[in-house]
Amino acid sequence: MLAHVTATRYVAPLREGGSLPGLVEADDLGTYVVKFRGAGQGLKALVAEVIAGELGRHLGLRVPVLVALTLDAVIDKFLARQKERLRPRTFLEVQRHLSVYWKPLHRVHVGSINRAMVASRLSEIEMQRNPTVADHARS
Repeated sequence: MLAHVTATRYVAPLREGGSLPGLVEADDLGTYVVKFRGAGQGLKALVAEVIAGELGRHLGLRVPVLVALTLDAVIDKFLARQKERLRPRTFLEVQRHLSVYWKPLHRVHVGSINRAMVASRLSEIEMQRNPTVADHARS
């Protein structure tokens, strides 16, 4: 079973690899390469990496620590950084979309978020509000 940690800071995107990985700091003070479920090769590749990693660990190989990650804390830090970069009205819109419309995904583990979940959430936003709000939430 993988340990669960919360991302505290998105450090940088990594330009290598088809899974569009990123470098993230977590609440356990570790730094992790994050691979998103909905990117690149998809869920099967991530499952294969976890299986191969754990098998390697049991065989005594040096394997990086594998964890499941949530984004809740990253959103607040992202917003704090964006406040300096964006115009006030634009910032308020970004904040509203992340804080209100995407709140159901805040506590979902990063590895569990996929395109279907995002599409489902966008459909819910469209039904609750309207297509324009869903388009804004998407961006």
